Amino acid sequence: EAQTRIYSDPEFRRQFRAELETIRGFHADFTMVWVNDAARPDFQRLIGMSVESIAAERGADPLDLFIDLALEDDLNLEYTAVRFGIPEEYIADPRTLIGLSDGGAHVAILCNAGYTTEMLGDLVRERGLLSLELAVKRLTSEPADFFGLTDRGRLAPGLAADLAIFDPSTVGSNSARPEPRNDLPGGGRRMVVPARGMDYVVVNGQVLLEHGQPTGHLPGKVLRPGASVANIMLDRWIELANRLVKLGYDVAGTAGPEVIKNDDHQGDIRLMAVTLIARSLSHMRGVLILIREKRIVEARALARCIIENQFWIVGFSEKPEQFRQSMLDQDKNRRGASGQVLFETGGVSDEMSEKLRSWMRENKNWSKAKSITPKEVAKNAQQNDAYNFYNLLSPDAHPTVASLNRYVVAANDGEVTGIDLDPDPEVDEMGGTVGLACFGLVIVLVAGCKILQSSITGQVDELARQYLSLMREQGSLDQGSPQQKPEADSP
Repeated sequence: EAQTRIYSDPEFRRQFRAELETIRGFHADFTMVWVNDAARPDFQRLIGMSVESIAAERGADPLDLFIDLALEDDLNLEYTAVRFGIPEEYIADPRTLIGLSDGGAHVAILCNAGYTTEMLGDLVRERGLLSLELAVKRLTSEPADFFGLTDRGRLAPGLAADLAIFDPSTVGSNSARPEPRNDLPGGGRRMVVPARGMDYVVVNGQVLLEHGQPTGHLPGKVLRPGASVANIMLDRWIELANRLVKLGYDVAGTAGPEVIKNDDHQGDIRLMAVTLIARSLSHMRGVLILIREKRIVEARALARCIIENQFWIVGFSEKPEQFRQSMLDQDKNRRGASGQVLFETGGVSDEMSEKLRSWMRENKNWSKAKSITPKEVAKNAQQNDAYNFYNLLSPDAHPTVASLNRYVVAANDGEVTGIDLDPDPEVDEMGGTVGLACFGLVIVLVAGCKILQSSITGQVDELARQYLSLMREQGSLDQGSPQQKPEADSP
């Protein structure tokens, strides 16, 4: 009832009409807005008609009719809107890529999957905006090259046998008039755009469509982006890492001289924060150098260190006194254990021996001081999720089977065929490593700003948002999982 009152209100319609003149998300071209479904029996004939044509039939204003039809059907009526207005100068521009996003997100109300056949029929044959040869290139080899699909997009010996055989004089489709189908699980609804003039489709050498009819063969497989996209993502991660390092120096610089002059250096939380930031910046610069040299094992070890720094600085920001004492206890335990080893192994000068004994007498409870593990630090800092990232990097920090397998050359069946003393890492693994390092450094800087009460917190938050955006983009491409080579049975 509330919606009905609002939609019937003349003032609402006036404001709606005014906003349509400036809004960019809806084109307000009612020749491109169609009735998709309706509940009233006498409205069934309207399905597939545009709002503009119905308005002309009734002698009504299109915008008013757009709302009135929905009200007359008790708000059960569904519309679908199509926007296929690409500037002509972009169609053949090599700086653009022909494609479509939003794969199936709105399958019940629209379907734009026919953009390929619509391009061949409308843009090539009917409008002559580009040649057939160029159109085929734009739909095949160009996207294959962009996404690094090296065995697709061309007809050549040794490449995948993917073919679409069509009649240039009849090929086409009409995405403005999708057809409803209720063939999803549970009778779910979807819209489809049938292709015309598409006689055969061959995927991986098997005929999928013959004389326009499905054969029942389903030889397709999921394709992952290759080196081209991985290189782009690596460059973007490196760019973000460099910006984080630059901003990190600015964050540390906001600490003020009182931190440096503090007499109780060990106990000052702000000093610990600045030194943890400095350590993380050093690690990140090391990661970038090592990635440039393709030293992936060493880069991952340093990225792991950044995330460990993150555990500590977050702990300081949330529970400063508890973590201050934990760090001092850990340092005391380490010193005492090192001194004990020196006594046991001998070779210590009398002067050094006396100093060690004196320190141990003064710190006689050093053996009871608890040395905590990164996992305990993460747990105490409520960073359990981040510890999962730390674990992803841990195998390369130790001589594990997984880390040693990097140097093993294995056949598809796992049989060892050789040793590679200097293996090249996958580009996507390098990007993922820099991404994990960025994750750690972002949190280090966020926590550091909190402890130091930095004036540039907003700039750190902006880079944090950029990290999240880049992470979502990375995940949409390959779910963050690099392709793995076959593992040998033993290292």
